[in-house]
Amino acid sequence: MLARGMERSKRAACGALIMLFFSAHTVFAAAAPACASARTPIKLDFKTLTAATAYNHHLTLGGIANLSRAQGGQIAGGGRPVGLTLANTLYGVGGEVALEPQGSGFCVRLTSVKIDFGWDRMDVYVPTEFPEGSCEYRAVRDHENQHVSIFRTSLAEFAPRARARIEAVLARAKPFPVRSRNGAVQTALAPVNAELAALQQEFNALHGARNARIDTPSNYAAVTALCNNWDGTGAR
Repeated sequence: MLARGMERSKRAACGALIMLFFSAHTVFAAAAPACASARTPIKLDFKTLTAATAYNHHLTLGGIANLSRAQGGQIAGGGRPVGLTLANTLYGVGGEVALEPQGSGFCVRLTSVKIDFGWDRMDVYVPTEFPEGSCEYRAVRDHENQHVSIFRTSLAEFAPRARARIEAVLARAKPFPVRSRNGAVQTALAPVNAELAALQQEFNALHGARNARIDTPSNYAAVTALCNNWDGTGAR
């Protein structure tokens, strides 16, 4: 009867443009002289985002069910959701490059990368039919707080691994030639975006599996057994 935590993801806009530039630059790289090795390491600003949890008590049972459906939520064992946790996950990438003239083009050297990894919103929804302080309100909020804890614990565990993987990508990065400065940043960030996409999938799978462990018919039955007014009439 309680909805599982779900996530919506956002990616930096430059990610959609990477492959449009990558093929053209690769062709030029094969014919152009090799660029000199970088003299300084690439700076990495890896920020873990953990926005505070906001508790929403303004949606009805029907409103929460509609929101759950809109997010693609499915309730284990069927039934309707009576609580919902939504994390608006964010995987953002930005970077800077240095351009050094070479022949008719440039050598591109990635100098810094900024990554946001985590979420910028965490919303817990408890139906208006359950007054604050009622048994049903406490039961729903306690269950959803387990989802919040799963998100936070999973991110704390996963973030160091994600940072190390990005650092490894940057350690392998080398300057490369391009014909024009257009798209240079997107091309330089292509390996970072590819690794971040893989990390995003792994992180979603990690906290998704953990959320699923508490969103089971048996767990729902244990929670609903705590109270008597789950139809939303006369809850105390």
